[in-house]
Amino acid sequence: MKKYFTFFSCLLMSTAANAADHKWDGWYVGAQAGISTFAFGPINNDDSFAYGVHLGYNRDLGNIVIGVEIDYETEEYTVLGVTSDINTARLNFRAGYDFGQFLVYGLVGAINAKTSDTVPPGASISDNGYSFGVGLDFMATKNLIIGARYLTDDYDITGGGSPADVDSRRGMLRVSYKF
Repeated sequence: MKKYFTFFSCLLMSTAANAADHKWDGWYVGAQAGISTFAFGPINNDDSFAYGVHLGYNRDLGNIVIGVEIDYETEEYTVLGVTSDINTARLNFRAGYDFGQFLVYGLVGAINAKTSDTVPPGASISDNGYSFGVGLDFMATKNLIIGARYLTDDYDITGGGSPADVDSRRGMLRVSYKF
């Protein structure tokens, strides 16, 4: 029992010492992957694997961290039996609270979504929309950030005579290198 207490005490002291050395300021680049739920109007819901890359900058203002991030993701979905890829580019603004090695944040931004394959007959996708979500980042080392994010995208698909509302929700795991 004593050796477990000693081990966890050393681990906590090490984490606290590292937290004092870590600042969220600076550029970072990384990759993300996770599960996306794609809802195409009232007719279809499809879960798929999504993956992508991101680049961002954070400014550490003490307990508050603000930042901007661009990311690009791709995912495959099926609507009415037709399978397509959708590529999404986002510009997000984020603000969060600095808990030392942990950063809890919310984000809001603009998106552009495009298909790279055939979509249901008469439809075309190339639309702008909005994005919002929450995230948690952990600064494992001075340069390595591991995180998780839940994000919602909303936009419309036009074609076939009427627009259809598209909602995409995703849970993503992220790894970033901070410069």
